[in-house]
Amino acid sequence: MSTRPLKLLTASDLDLIEKVTGERVDPDSGLAPPFAMEIVMRRQSGYLAPGQEVTGVVLKDMSRPYEVNKDPDNPIGPYLDKALAYLASIGRTGVDVSA
Repeated sequence: MSTRPLKLLTASDLDLIEKVTGERVDPDSGLAPPFAMEIVMRRQSGYLAPGQEVTGVVLKDMSRPYEVNKDPDNPIGPYLDKALAYLASIGRTGVDVSA
């Protein structure tokens, strides 16, 4: 496991994170908003394969367990609508099967 888990984020991930949270993540810093860390955890676990794009379907799936459990600490929830709108605007709404 990497000692710099933010290095797992792709350029596309970093762009998405900045667009929806307003925060630019420096992978060398070790600091990132919870939204970014949720994507990192999914990359670490293999849920998101190397190079696989985060899509609207992926974000909804990542948010669902928090929603079902009514967890107020959902790191995706506050950004979901903005993220879905951004992903739709760049044509990334479906499932990425290229990875």
